[in-house]
Amino acid sequence: MKFRKLTASLLSVALSGTAAISAVLPAASMAVHAEETSSTDMSQYGTNLALNKTATASSIEASSVAASNAVDGDTTSHSSRWGSNVGNGPDWIYIDLAKPSTVKAVRVFWESYKATSYKIQYATENPGAEASWKDVKVFNARPTALTEVIPFDTPVNARYIRLYIGSHTSHDPQNTVDDWNTVSIFELEVYGEIDANYQDPNENVALNKTELPIRQKQQILLQQRHSTVIHQVPAGVLLRQTDRTGFMSIWAKKWTYRLSVFTGKHVKPITILFLLQLVNIQLKNLLVKMSGPSSMPTMAVQQS
Repeated sequence: MKFRKLTASLLSVALSGTAAISAVLPAASMAVHAEETSSTDMSQYGTNLALNKTATASSIEASSVAASNAVDGDTTSHSSRWGSNVGNGPDWIYIDLAKPSTVKAVRVFWESYKATSYKIQYATENPGAEASWKDVKVFNARPTALTEVIPFDTPVNARYIRLYIGSHTSHDPQNTVDDWNTVSIFELEVYGEIDANYQDPNENVALNKTELPIRQKQQILLQQRHSTVIHQVPAGVLLRQTDRTGFMSIWAKKWTYRLSVFTGKHVKPITILFLLQLVNIQLKNLLVKMSGPSSMPTMAVQQS
């Protein structure tokens, strides 16, 4: 009898010890991949690129918990959250960052601990195709905290970032919310830097820009029409001698430009060249004097 009692006691201790270990290990393993926001300076990862961007979700429980609530900057209000439709999932929400970006970390503001498996994914194009998504971080456990920072092992170049929740339970083991078969987050933040050299082909770059004065637009148009203009610099316009007929032809092109700007009409170089060839060196000296400081644009000549 004593032997049985001793065996039972040892077995009870062993089982309780195993339970205690099993209760500790999941928390320890989960703590490896994320940390609470209170101890994390998010500026080390860049800026929040997701703020007020376009968010798309697999489903919503109601219009009041739309995907856009997850990028509005409100991380605490119960009325400002994304909530999935009732069901077992999987459920997901992704953010269009608008431009290709270098992403280094995300921060998830969970409503509860219901999620039992989830992952962070990224895509560079075509977010509607599952094949476009690549995994960055994969977790097969519940979140370690309601505010969870997930730094990437290696930064990724992405335009779209997705939180994919593979499974969840109706019950929250921490009892933060009532039992209900949905999953919800207050906010999804994405940290990194936008590619400064990217130009969206669909973006209207002229929108809200200042229109050039009419005279300046006429000058630019004349420069574009003139076959000898190769580059514009602050000091003037650079011309290239294309016909190699010497000094007179270069001066003809120079004065053609000046006369065109002055009159607002394009004058063929041959017209001025013909006039210059009719006069003697005295006219040339006169032209040299006239080409001194003036209000007209300064001309520089480059020999090709």
